[in-house]
Amino acid sequence: MADGVEIYFRRGPEARRVEELPSPGEPLWTTDTKILYVGDGVTPGGIAVSKTVVEEFTDEFTEDGLTRVVVLSSTPDATSVRVHLNGLLQREGEANDYTLAGLTLTTQYAVYPGDLLVVEYRAIS
Repeated sequence: MADGVEIYFRRGPEARRVEELPSPGEPLWTTDTKILYVGDGVTPGGIAVSKTVVEEFTDEFTEDGLTRVVVLSSTPDATSVRVHLNGLLQREGEANDYTLAGLTLTTQYAVYPGDLLVVEYRAIS
């Protein structure tokens, strides 16, 4: 892309997007749902490039010393998960510190009273 070239996106709320007929290749961004659409010249409101809405989450757990399984509050994008136990970054994998399957995070070690397990992630809804 050459220097000084700007790309403009048509943007606004979802309610207004569905009333528009964007030109082929024209991008639209919904400011309330945070979804990107691209026009095809035929479909009112364009076609969703991604139907995902990304939100940031931090779940905190303090447990009883017996618990190795916690349930997250939302479905994580697995590539965004960061797990900390008492401030120390944990590694994912069977041979490491934790595994993740859907909403369920299983630690390889029990989380004891006074420990703090923090899980940071982006969620896809």
